Amino acid sequence: KCSSFRGIALSQCGCGMQGGGDSPSNATDVDVIASDPLVASPCDPCQGGEVANPELVIDAAAEVLGSGTWTCGVIFQVFSSGLESESETCGFLTEFSYLCGCNDGVRSYLGADTLEKQAVLAWLLRSSGFLSIIGSSLIIWDVFKNAQNRHSLMHQLLVGISVGDIIGALCYCLSTLPITEYHPDYGLYLGIYGAKGNEKTCTAQGFFVQVNRCTREIGGLRFILYVYRFCLY
Repeated sequence: KCSSFRGIALSQCGCGMQGGGDSPSNATDVDVIASDPLVASPCDPCQGGEVANPELVIDAAAEVLGSGTWTCGVIFQVFSSGLESESETCGFLTEFSYLCGCNDGVRSYLGADTLEKQAVLAWLLRSSGFLSIIGSSLIIWDVFKNAQNRHSLMHQLLVGISVGDIIGALCYCLSTLPITEYHPDYGLYLGIYGAKGNEKTCTAQGFFVQVNRCTREIGGLRFILYVYRFCLY
């Protein structure tokens, strides 16, 4: 790995340059980049696209790439020739490449690489959550309208499962809204469609989604119990 960056050091810092050429004084002054890839599978954070904001300074990059002033242009030019595509740093660069204008500044996740597709994903979740609330509410209403059902253990369990389902469905209705808008460590805009929350709201949503999953597992166990009873008796 060190030898991979030797060529970068030669071209960027003037290390070992013949003729005593001047080396760049700052990372933003780099104009000469090694033209040949230094690794077998070079990193391509922009996935073949163009860097729309080459002069944009990414302050958080210093925490990952080392101290200095890192612009989008320098990051992509230098590290695309010296990093393996499967490396952790390449993954970091690719994940946040939208900040530099790759893919028209839109982050790609879950196969959605446009704002329209991301909006569809968010509203599908909201729609399914809304339908689930309606269905669970009808089950609860159906149980409580009959006095005999209210005292039945089976129907009481059904009400409990429905309540848990409503709690989870409310979280689905919120969709991406409680998700953290900015990276908690680097302060970078995460680019998640509709995200306006923080770590606390995201954690709360995750907790209640897990509550919903628990009620579904209880429902599955109840189904197995009834199948067992009917098959044996």
